[in-house]
Amino acid sequence: MGIKIGDHYVPYSNIRAFWIVYHPPMIKTLNFRTVHPLLPDMMISLEHHNPAEIRDYLSTQVPEWEGKSESFSNTLVRLLRL
Repeated sequence: MGIKIGDHYVPYSNIRAFWIVYHPPMIKTLNFRTVHPLLPDMMISLEHHNPAEIRDYLSTQVPEWEGKSESFSNTLVRLLRL
C-alpha cells in the first residue's frame, strides 16, 4: 500500500517520514521525505481535508517527523505567487 498522487504511486516503503504544516488559511500541506535521491521531498495541498484524520492514519504507516516546518524554498515559492 502507499500514496497515490495523480498518476504517481509511492509505496509506504519508499517514504521515510511525513509531516503536516498547517497554518490556515495560507499553509495547509502534507509533506513526505522519500528515499528517491532526486526528488526526496513531496508536498500535497490538504485543501479542505482534515489534517488530524490524515495524521492519525499516516502515523500508523509511516514515521512522523515532528517539529518539521515549511522549507525555505516552499516559503519562497508561496510568497512569490502572492
